[in-house]
Amino acid sequence: AIRRNIAMVDEAERVSVIARDWRAATRTLRSDQRRFTLCFIDPPYDDLGAITAQLAAAVTPLLTAGATVVVEHSARAGTLELPGFTFRQRADRTYGGTAIVIATMDDSQ
Repeated sequence: AIRRNIAMVDEAERVSVIARDWRAATRTLRSDQRRFTLCFIDPPYDDLGAITAQLAAAVTPLLTAGATVVVEHSARAGTLELPGFTFRQRADRTYGGTAIVIATMDDSQ
C-alpha cells in the first residue's frame, strides 16, 4: 500500500521504503550517511514501550533539524512517551484503535 501511494503522487525518486528490522536498517543508513526530513515509524505495538529509547538513539542521528516524525501506536496505550526524542512541536491523534504522534524535531538536530 505504501509503494502504491508513493506512485500515485509521483514521488518515487524522493522516497525510500525500508521494510526490514529497524536495527539493521538504521545501521546501514548511518553508514551510508543518509539524512531524512520525514520518518514514519510503525513498530510492533506491543514492543514499542520497551524499545523507544533504543529507537530514538538509532533514528535521531538520521534526521535533519526540523524533520517530521510520525509514530504509530495502539490507542489503548494512551499518550505515548518518547524518551530520547527532542521535539519542537507535537500533536497526538487517534483513529479508532490506532493512535499517531506527529512531531517536529528540535532545530538543534
